[in-house]
This record gives sequence, C-alpha cells and structure tokens, in this order.
Amino acid sequence: MQGIDIKPIKNLSLFPQSNYSDDESKKLRSIRLTDTAWAKLDELAQENNLIRSEMIEVFARQGLGNSQESGE
Repeated sequence: MQGIDIKPIKNLSLFPQSNYSDDESKKLRSIRLTDTAWAKLDELAQENNLIRSEMIEVFARQGLGNSQESGE
C-alpha cells in the first residue's frame, strides 16, 4: 500500500491537551489499526508534540487540516 503524505497539522492550538469541559472527559476506547497506521499516527503525534489519542481527537474534531492548508 502506498503511504499517504500527511504533513503536520496547522492550528493545533485549537485543541490543547486536556482542554475538555467537565461533561466531556475522555473515556477508554478501543480501535484496531495496522502496524503501519499505528506508526504513522505516532509519527504525526510526535511532529505535533501530542500523544496519539490527542492526534485522533484532532482528526475527529477538525479533520485532516486540508482546508486550512489552502491559505484561505
């Protein structure tokens, strides 16, 4: 499988770590990922000074950041 080139996401300050309301605390979840996806997730998280769960939170809340890269 060809790798997807995902660059560090801009404006991650919109979702700083632990910046959740009291009624929206994190809960333990389980997901299945390939070793390749897990490694890429770790790489992206490190590039953005986040942990993997925060990187997933960013994806879910603001997407992959493609609309922000256009500079509009």
